[in-house]
Amino acid sequence: MIEGVATNIEGPRPEGAEASAPAWRIFCLGQFRVYRGQEEIKEWCRGKGPAQKVKAMFAYLLARGEKGASKWELLDLLWPHQKDMRRANNSFHAALYSLRRALEPGLRRGERASCITYQEGRCKFAPPGGCWVDADAFEGHYCQGQRLERLGQREAALLQYKMAEELYKGDYMAGISPKYTEDCADDWCRWRRFRLKDMYLTVLLKLARHYEERGQGEECLAYARKALAQDDCCEEAHRMMMRAFYRAGQREDLIRQYRLCQRILRRREDREPSAETVALYKRLLAALRKALNNLKN
Repeated sequence: MIEGVATNIEGPRPEGAEASAPAWRIFCLGQFRVYRGQEEIKEWCRGKGPAQKVKAMFAYLLARGEKGASKWELLDLLWPHQKDMRRANNSFHAALYSLRRALEPGLRRGERASCITYQEGRCKFAPPGGCWVDADAFEGHYCQGQRLERLGQREAALLQYKMAEELYKGDYMAGISPKYTEDCADDWCRWRRFRLKDMYLTVLLKLARHYEERGQGEECLAYARKALAQDDCCEEAHRMMMRAFYRAGQREDLIRQYRLCQRILRRREDREPSAETVALYKRLLAALRKALNNLKN
């Protein structure tokens, strides 16, 4: 979870916080959106300023949590090729000013900002009214589901997995320009992006498996397809789809799914399907062939 940022928007306010301080909701999974109360922040920089840089600065500070970030870290992230330190420093302070104005539009020049602090060369996002972050909530539901599953409370775990699945709208920080998340030296979000993506795949497979066990083929197929959209080399999802097609008597779809799995694995991983997948395919195909022959006889 993001360190130092509260995830319970309904919880008690920190001691000393103003009663009128807004609650914040931040969506990092998929499109990047920030809400102050019910109002979405859409204007990150007034005029023709570098709005993408300002938004990336905020995303970086959010990810760094309580530790915050030094001015030099932000300079390396946002102005990596700027050799003129005077110009880089001016750009940094201009972006910081724009960010503060975006988050607190009523802030007057010279007035202390309550959300973005800058002390001793370090910036930090510290919202006074509490902050809910979708990535943290997703991870919380996932971990709670894992805990309940270990306790044997499968239905309660399933509910947590469903809530997690509903929150995942896309990759972590996908709404931030790739030049600040992927094409930079600081690996500030890639590790968490991969980790959350892996959790999401696990959630989808658990939900697909649940519906398969209950004989709900359409629901199983829906989650298995979502799993393959995340990782088209996931043989478990391919096998679940093959079994669903078998139960529905859809021989051509079963064959098509196996061949798709085979083609993807050859292209992406230069290998054939596992022995388990091949054996399942042959067994299901033989069973359908036998059932068809019995009908003819």
